[in-house]
Amino acid sequence: MPYPSNIGILAVEVYFPNQYVDQAELESHDGVAAGKYTIGLGQKRMAFNNDQENVVSAAMTVVQNLLDKYKVDPRSIGRLEVGTESSVDRSKSIKTFLMALFQECGNTDIEGVDNVNACYGATAGLYNCVNWIESRAWDGRLAMVVASDEAVYEAGPARPSGGAGAVALLVGPDAPLELERGLSSCHMEHVYDFYKPAGLFPKVNGPLSLKCYMQALEICYIRLCHKAELRAMFSEASPRHPHAPRHKPGATHNPASQRPPAPGSNASEQSVDMFMQGQASNPGLDCLSAPSASVVGSQPDSSSHGKAAAVALPASEATWEEAVPQSNPPSGAAQFGLNQIDYCCMHSPFHKLVRKAFARLTHIDHLRRQTPSYQGAIDQEQSPTRATKMYAHQAAETAYLREQLAATAADKELERHLVEASSKEFEVKVQPGCLAGIEVGNSYAASLGMALASLIDAKGAHLEGATILMYSYGSGLAAGMFVLKGRSCVGRFSLQTMQSQVQLQKRLQQRTKNTVHELDETLKLLEQRYQSRNYHPLSFQHNVQPGAYHLVFTDAEYRSVYQRR
Repeated sequence: MPYPSNIGILAVEVYFPNQYVDQAELESHDGVAAGKYTIGLGQKRMAFNNDQENVVSAAMTVVQNLLDKYKVDPRSIGRLEVGTESSVDRSKSIKTFLMALFQECGNTDIEGVDNVNACYGATAGLYNCVNWIESRAWDGRLAMVVASDEAVYEAGPARPSGGAGAVALLVGPDAPLELERGLSSCHMEHVYDFYKPAGLFPKVNGPLSLKCYMQALEICYIRLCHKAELRAMFSEASPRHPHAPRHKPGATHNPASQRPPAPGSNASEQSVDMFMQGQASNPGLDCLSAPSASVVGSQPDSSSHGKAAAVALPASEATWEEAVPQSNPPSGAAQFGLNQIDYCCMHSPFHKLVRKAFARLTHIDHLRRQTPSYQGAIDQEQSPTRATKMYAHQAAETAYLREQLAATAADKELERHLVEASSKEFEVKVQPGCLAGIEVGNSYAASLGMALASLIDAKGAHLEGATILMYSYGSGLAAGMFVLKGRSCVGRFSLQTMQSQVQLQKRLQQRTKNTVHELDETLKLLEQRYQSRNYHPLSFQHNVQPGAYHLVFTDAEYRSVYQRR
């Protein structure tokens, strides 16, 4: 069969509970200062499940809705991956619950199960789906990624950062949102910033979790920039290099041909060898942050802190251009940065964190522009020498950035200036993807998909030709960054169709407002019935949206039955 090209997201569907609470009323109820949640966190409303709905029912609803809205034949699905951190069973996956939706058509040949690591699972699922379509195992069918989660916390300062929701992504070739291969990065390490050892509520080290989020963001972004620049260089020098696009549309699907031949056969293979040697000889490329020093580590000394702040501290009244001045780009391939990104979607525990995270990215771009230009000196070299110099530069730059970022991590004055200086850029590139996060709250594994749905709802066909930066973070920790490219497609799988089906703003306005007392009583009920048997929901069925799945009962053997309203 023809080799699949432009693999990515064909369709998007979202689901969130029908009830919500107002964050301003939650402030009053909790006795905190006005604006603590609405301004301090940047949240407006928070969705929550009643005892009739959970991550299983939400996943069933969002999958069924996507199949119905986009007229997708259930038999055309060959892989289904789920991302969650709120599974109702320690053995039985949510994916197996979803198989009930495919039984009528007789499709039991669907690969994939659940991916579990805090809020990162759906990103792993997306990668798995794209890799499957690119592989020899692909049978020509489509794939689906489902993220379903609920964030509930004990009464206290963490409760306003809750939420609930689900997202379904249809994945296949010729997609209007293509996953740009070679432009992804990740950072993973062992840390206890947030975890769920037992019970309904998680264990949270808030300050550590925020620190991990930011440091993982920095690491992923620097690695992505370096990969983008390597990709640009090697696409010219060695089309077979791992960072260069390998396949042309219409080429014969022969994955075996993707594998590099034996080393030493020609200049292309020498470039691959040099790449691997560079990775091995430059640990700075892979070790931007040592866990013992960065995530858990000590505060920087005051002298280095002051020095770093002096380099980048903009005037409070400065414009974006004045605060972060543009320098002349290096000759040859341009330095990768936010100037090449049209939009940005981020995992959103709360909106203010996304705002600070984007400001931090602008700081990294500013610091990178202070490093010596390397491209001009490299352009005249032969490929192996050129690659060696590129790796050496990136290793030196990584060490420089690591020092500067560590020194300014706790600098609140710099943070305020960066937020103000980047505000116009934020409104253009990030704010369009923030609606669901502000209105629904933190939906954990579904959070990044909610941001993408918000962007699609706001921009639709205007995303054609756009470059979208995506940042995924899951505590514990696993983080990743990747790039989507908007494409012009027609028919049922197009950006215009996605926008018409998502209708996010309209659906948000149709929800029912609950009191904070109703939220408290619901969460008490959820805690009491957690992992219980012989349970029949106490909520009224009319609280469930028409067409949504809901829990009917859980029997004496802990087996749950769901049905569609």
